Amino acid sequence: MKIFDKNKLEEINDRQLRYRIVYSIFFILMSLLVLKLFHLTIINGDDYRNKADNNRLKDVKITAPRGNIYDRNGKLLAGVKTSPAVQILKDEYSRLSKDEKISKIEELITILNKDGASWDTDDYFLGINYFVYTSDTDYFTELKSPKEKVLDIILENNLVEDILRLKIEKNSSSKFSFYIIKKVIRDLQLKGIYVPTDFFDVDTGEISFSKGTNYDEYAKDKDLSKGIYSHVASLVKDDKSIIRKILDQPLARKLVFDELKSRNLLSNIELDSLIDLNKYNLLLIKS
Repeated sequence: MKIFDKNKLEEINDRQLRYRIVYSIFFILMSLLVLKLFHLTIINGDDYRNKADNNRLKDVKITAPRGNIYDRNGKLLAGVKTSPAVQILKDEYSRLSKDEKISKIEELITILNKDGASWDTDDYFLGINYFVYTSDTDYFTELKSPKEKVLDIILENNLVEDILRLKIEKNSSSKFSFYIIKKVIRDLQLKGIYVPTDFFDVDTGEISFSKGTNYDEYAKDKDLSKGIYSHVASLVKDDKSIIRKILDQPLARKLVFDELKSRNLLSNIELDSLIDLNKYNLLLIKS
């Protein structure tokens, strides 16, 4: 007859109990982990994936502004003018409703137009207010693109000053203003030519010189008696790069088209309010 040691039996039972406790704790932890993974990947997976795609941290390098450069007589040769940059945060913008998005875009365009800045580029597949030929065959018979032909029409007919005077004033029918001369003055500033004028808050009426120390210094060796439009036109002269920048702006293209059409200077050129840039660029490349 086999006799069991009671103490040994208790020791075995105690050890098995500890194993059960450890296994139970391990099972509970694994169950919690599986439930958490299920919650993250299956239930809320799309939400977290969307946040991961839209929330990005980006290091933006900001170049320190250089100082002004003067000649030995103290005359400014090259100056520095700060230019604000616009960034849209995709994750915050996506949370807005459709009406809120439209409102924010209109507000941004209004600010950019007041400052004479450009807001339309060729980076999109749709173009607004583009010069086009009336027939696709004209792209192959004409020597230049529609925009270049419009540019030549402006220069050949000495219409630079007339183009500078074109504008959209803010009133009951227009929520914002747009002055072509504002854009030209801004483009001249990028070339180091600073015309003394404070045009940012001008929404109606004409643009004029801003009198003061800067004006007195600027007017020393210049005849400004004919006004700012005539003076800016003389600065632009035959500078095709400035006129091209005018024609790069959708609202400016509309104003220029209406002006040239009223003078019967456009024969086979139309203005397309909305154009497929892929098709348009293909025609330009093939021609």
